[in-house]
Amino acid sequence: MVLAFRNDVVVLLGHGADEHQGAAVADAVRSIADPTSELVVLRGTFDGAWWEGDELDPAACAALCAHLDAAVELLTAPLLVVGFSQGAAAALAWLVGPDRTTEVAALAAVAGFVPPGVSVDGEGAVDRPPVLLVIPEDDVVVDPFLGGRAARLLHRRGHPTTQVEIAGGHAWSPAVTEAARAWWGSLRG
Repeated sequence: MVLAFRNDVVVLLGHGADEHQGAAVADAVRSIADPTSELVVLRGTFDGAWWEGDELDPAACAALCAHLDAAVELLTAPLLVVGFSQGAAAALAWLVGPDRTTEVAALAAVAGFVPPGVSVDGEGAVDRPPVLLVIPEDDVVVDPFLGGRAARLLHRRGHPTTQVEIAGGHAWSPAVTEAARAWWGSLRG
């Protein structure tokens, strides 16, 4: 898949992200995206649309998809979606959820995972955009194994999947930005 010249971007941050963290990730993403793209940053638990307990049940996944579709409805699809930590998990659940209505051009998940209870085997949305999984090797918040598992699951589902392991812990680092830049560059052809 080759991305359009201009794709609007949505960034989903992790649980507890503050304005400083949000600005740092947004600046990194802006340095990669087309400068004319609209960029929307969503923080935290997405107004209660997130899961409670051990698994994201089908009703919670449907609520998450509906919430995220509504949050980005003014952006021009197909979107570039970037998720970090729990935001990456939400982005991946949204990507494979059966109720997503927003077209996704590509998704980058950093320190992310497919949430327990989310099936990647079902029909889900019909599109299969490319996915980048950036896995920090020394992450003590999200086990790197979970990022590798997400890459394998999405690849089996038919998504062109790129897995990049980087040195470092649970943070958006310059190495993450460079991995995303190289990947987006390869998609632009």
